[in-house]
Amino acid sequence: MKIRTKYAVMCGFALTMFLATQQTVKADTATDSQQVENVSTTNEGDNTAVSQATASNDGAQAVSTQDSTDTNKQNNAEVSQDANTQADSTTSNIEQIKGVVVTHNQAMTYLYAQDGTQIANRGLGANTPWVTDQKLSLNGSTYYRVATNEFADSNDVSMQYGSTADGVVRVKQDGAVNYSRTEQGFIRSGQPNFDANSTWKYNRTDNMDGLT
Repeated sequence: MKIRTKYAVMCGFALTMFLATQQTVKADTATDSQQVENVSTTNEGDNTAVSQATASNDGAQAVSTQDSTDTNKQNNAEVSQDANTQADSTTSNIEQIKGVVVTHNQAMTYLYAQDGTQIANRGLGANTPWVTDQKLSLNGSTYYRVATNEFADSNDVSMQYGSTADGVVRVKQDGAVNYSRTEQGFIRSGQPNFDANSTWKYNRTDNMDGLT
């Protein structure tokens, strides 16, 4: 009888321990599952926040890129406009001419660059003739080109044509057309032609396009 009682007590104790162990395992499992679910929920929230932040940053970047593009377009347009204005100014203020300028009776005639700045290291001597092929109009003043990118102020020179000469010519039987000399060359003056077989004294000669 005592043996059976002891056996029953031992079985009861073992069953009690088994049930307690199962409950502990279930409790641990439920806790782990709950933690996993919480972590998953937290990650999902974090992902949403990151996604929103990314979208927000992309939007800001798009706006920034658009602003930068608009600014670049505006700057390029301004540069293009400035370049066109400068080009127009350069081409419109120069006139092609043919002539000779003679410096005045002064120690030195100063030279200027195309932008109007004075060239400091050289100039033209007094009473000397210089062939010119361009007339520059700049800031209300006129300049004549006498060398590459070197201009003389019109106030310091006198425009002449040809070179000093001395002689007499006789007009042929067909007569001779009367011409005037301008900065662009010879043009008909509109005056009557020179009479045939008439003689004329001359003091200058000029050469242009193979004719004298």
